[in-house]
Amino acid sequence: MAICALPDSSGVLHLVDVPTLAECTGYVLVTPDDKIAFLERIFDPAFLSPADYEMLFSLGLSTPVLAYLVSWAFQTVISFISKD
Repeated sequence: MAICALPDSSGVLHLVDVPTLAECTGYVLVTPDDKIAFLERIFDPAFLSPADYEMLFSLGLSTPVLAYLVSWAFQTVISFISKD
């Protein structure tokens, strides 16, 4: 279970009870069990829906192509402007 800890002016961490970890304004301390559960959730193939995987694949495929086309367009405009 994650714990909220707030530092005081001398740097000492004091454990604080908060209703949710989103309201923690200091540091969130996690146990090894929390870290393992988080990693298991990330690497679980059922963590994302098939639609999310399709979106990530499309984004990963189209981003380099879009970056190449934008850089090509800038190069074309710059070479057109710099012609004498």
